[in-house]
Amino acid sequence: MHVVRDAWNELGDISGWLTKLAAIAALLVAAVIIQRITIRVVRRSYWRRLDLSAAKAGPERLTRVKRQKTLATLFESLVRYGIYGAALVAAINIISPGATSAVFSATLLGVLIGFGFQRLLGDVVAGALLLFEGHFAVGDVITRHGEGGATGVVEEFSLRTTRLRTLGGDSVVLLNGSLNAFTRWSYGQREYRIDLAVRGLAGQRIVLGIVERESADDGSLWTRPIELVDLGGADHEPTRLRLRCVVSPEHDVLPAHLAATIATELGSELVGAPLVLPVRAEAFRDWQASLLVRD
Repeated sequence: MHVVRDAWNELGDISGWLTKLAAIAALLVAAVIIQRITIRVVRRSYWRRLDLSAAKAGPERLTRVKRQKTLATLFESLVRYGIYGAALVAAINIISPGATSAVFSATLLGVLIGFGFQRLLGDVVAGALLLFEGHFAVGDVITRHGEGGATGVVEEFSLRTTRLRTLGGDSVVLLNGSLNAFTRWSYGQREYRIDLAVRGLAGQRIVLGIVERESADDGSLWTRPIELVDLGGADHEPTRLRLRCVVSPEHDVLPAHLAATIATELGSELVGAPLVLPVRAEAFRDWQASLLVRD
């Protein structure tokens, strides 16, 4: 201990700025260590408990668990800002102690405002509004519209940024101020209905063969196996087939591609053109019920 103190005093005798730089370096190292330890403790205790709750939770509690995960990631962000902010203030006090530090801090604040602090403040305000209004939570699937749009699962939410994980595995970081138009996929997927009419049993066999082939493909991108949900008509009439397929938001071109494949393979056995509609039965019934006029 005496050796360290003597070395520190000798360093101060050589140059006062060297001791200040050494103190600032030690301060920054301590801030990084404290931040990492705090985040690791939070993730090993609270975050792990949330994962266990999510595994046991039913649909009614899943939204609450997602909200808690959002608050956990927000707390981690606040911890980072708080620790590094305190380290910055302490470093300023080391460089310019006493009354001079107030002038230095005001100058630094003016520089920050001039070089983009206004944008930072706008992102923080937007993040606070998104949090309090509850537009989405960690675990939801969202699509950001506009230039540079992206679709993915919300992995982390902080006051300034939102991090998405796309289905391709990429990590996309969005500034909260840029989330002025987005879609939250309530079920994390999109359901399509494909209606078509075919002639006789030959057309039915072709369609069912295509469905079986798509469902048997282990590398297919369908969220659930394609289902035949309706079958009507007779041998001497066009037969109506209705297929239900479910895909992720990033793969919503697949139903149209499937309809085109069916039309190509059916050829003259197809009556009219396939109709592709993005409809979820439960959501459509709720929407339909809301349009009923009651006395």
